[in-house]
Amino acid sequence: VWKDDPDLIAERDAKNQLLKVDITYDFGDRSETVDGSVVKDWLIRDSDGNWTVDESKAADYVQQLAYKYDTFGLTHEFTTHAGKKITLKGGDYGWVIKKKETTAALVEYIKEGKTGTVEPVYLYEGKSRETNDIGGTYVEISIQDQEMWCYKDGVVVVDTPVVTGNVSKGYDTPSGSVWAIDAKKHDAVLKGEGYTQPVTYWMPFNGNVGIHDADTWRSEHGGEIYKTSGSHGCVNTPTANAEKIFNTVEIGTPVIVY
Repeated sequence: VWKDDPDLIAERDAKNQLLKVDITYDFGDRSETVDGSVVKDWLIRDSDGNWTVDESKAADYVQQLAYKYDTFGLTHEFTTHAGKKITLKGGDYGWVIKKKETTAALVEYIKEGKTGTVEPVYLYEGKSRETNDIGGTYVEISIQDQEMWCYKDGVVVVDTPVVTGNVSKGYDTPSGSVWAIDAKKHDAVLKGEGYTQPVTYWMPFNGNVGIHDADTWRSEHGGEIYKTSGSHGCVNTPTANAEKIFNTVEIGTPVIVY
């Protein structure tokens, strides 16, 4: 076979085209690069004898990205308002890579020789892509202290007493996890077994459990009220502070309860 053999040249050019890719997946304070040195081990011949990308190898790579960077419902390390480090498990906050779609995009990037910074396709997204994906804007609720803090960009904008779920009746507010604000509703009517309650500011984060104002039926918050005269599970909040939180958070903002 001569070096100027047209088949050899075509094969070389086909391989080189597939090795031109140089993309960086952006994960905030971390990144992953896919270039020729990675892709060279993914090249195979198709049924017509042409060089192409082994999609199963690309899928394996994306699976490893998911193992490393998915955070949805997984363990989160969190530093409380008091400076204590705690571990939170479960919940419904965080990131999930959509593996099939991300793999298909990666294969196309390789075939077109794409260069530059890209992101995976996500099924669920958090508010920060840093290692600490909770970020600087979140709501923190301490059951023991019956206190809630709302942070915006790392600064406390609300610090308020609250009343959480009635312990004596088994209505404990879910805790030990990170959830996401599911909705923001102005002038909602909350309904449950034996009650119908209009509220002005409604921010659910775990099914029918959420943050809302309670001034129309509560004159006091905090202390040990929750143990015998608490809510059905929601976080009862003074109206003025519920309004401030309502105007600070977005759908998807993390809520930490412990």
